[in-house]
Amino acid sequence: MTPEDMESLPAYEHRPLDTTKRQIRLLKVTRWGNAIHCNILVTGLKSAPTFQALSYTWGSSTPTANISMAYKKFAVSRNLFTFLEEYTAITPAENASPQGSLSSSNSPATSHLGVLGGGKEVLALRSRIRTREHYSSNTPPKYIWIDQLCIDQSNPTERNHQVRLMSLIYRYAKTVIIWLGSVIGHPQNLVSLDLAQVADVLHNPYFTRLWIVQEVLLAYRIEIMARRTQRIDWLELSATAKSYDKELQVDFRVPRNVLLLFRERHKGNDLALGSCISSFCANGCVDLRDKVYGFMGLCVTSQDITVDYHKSTYEVYLDVLMAFRNAYLGRQQYPRPLLRRYPSRLQEYHDILIQLSEQMITSKGRREALLRMLYQIWQPDNPEKLNNHGRPDHLPIDAMGFRASEDACEKTSAHVTSSLPPNRWWYTCGNATYYFEC
Repeated sequence: MTPEDMESLPAYEHRPLDTTKRQIRLLKVTRWGNAIHCNILVTGLKSAPTFQALSYTWGSSTPTANISMAYKKFAVSRNLFTFLEEYTAITPAENASPQGSLSSSNSPATSHLGVLGGGKEVLALRSRIRTREHYSSNTPPKYIWIDQLCIDQSNPTERNHQVRLMSLIYRYAKTVIIWLGSVIGHPQNLVSLDLAQVADVLHNPYFTRLWIVQEVLLAYRIEIMARRTQRIDWLELSATAKSYDKELQVDFRVPRNVLLLFRERHKGNDLALGSCISSFCANGCVDLRDKVYGFMGLCVTSQDITVDYHKSTYEVYLDVLMAFRNAYLGRQQYPRPLLRRYPSRLQEYHDILIQLSEQMITSKGRREALLRMLYQIWQPDNPEKLNNHGRPDHLPIDAMGFRASEDACEKTSAHVTSSLPPNRWWYTCGNATYYFEC
């Protein structure tokens, strides 16, 4: 199969999954002449064969290379195509799990501290360059899960379904492969890394991606792959990041949110949504709704937030605002008397919502109007005045929304009539509606 032959193939279209069940697609990736070919297996999550899962950056959102999916062409991003080329170049023996090399939730993290010229302390990070003799005879997983290929990205209903399953997918995967791309230099440079080289690894664009937070924190076993002859041991990289986090932040400007990944690992889904947003919402993602949805698999409770890609970015933000308010007022977790006893929690929610608005609401004017509404609903500096705006204190907020000036803008709630001025945030409480013009 040549590139010219590939162009002549019909385009691949996903067959719908049964979204009433926990169905997923898995791939068996092979070579078809000079082309990449994927056989597709549709299976239930619990009955799925052993599989790996890929954690990577999409790169450009515009597909630039074609592969074969079920003998039909399918366009993928350049970074994924490069990974698939490297992945298929590994022989079965090389693709097996090396003994003692992959991190496990039950494995101890150790580090090797050394002294180099000039008395400079470095961590000799043994990034094992594995040759055939290093590999066990265990049969590697035949299948791999890759979001770009295994989810019909054009189908919002399927995206909703699969994103809700992603926490389980990354938990069930035998190994999560972190793909950094071919950016680390020559293999011989990986034998031992000093702190500067560790910092170079942590400055890789991979670590700025939002979705990797869930993928890394939930993975049972991780392998970092840069090219087919290179592997970096996750346990030792993690030990470095945790032991030298201050030096990495101050001396090498490694972002704090990158280092938090290593601190939070193995907490599973015991994190609060507010903590995830506060720590990681500045990470990059193409779809701004993922500033919230990208953390759903990590949280103790979704706080009544349901993944729904039919909603607009503004609606998703307001879902978080309402969820936080309900949680604080005690409609879900806390009895009503706690409202007056915990002003610090009110301030915490308020600060997180401001931080999230900076990431999700790109229009400065609309964000400022939103914050006026937020401050009227919640006054963190004086919680005794909460709801003291001429409306009964006991009445909950019934609905929130945004009215855009054009139909092409954010969706308009059914509560808002066409006679209202455009570009307004609003909320209703009882029979009253409050507006905040942009």
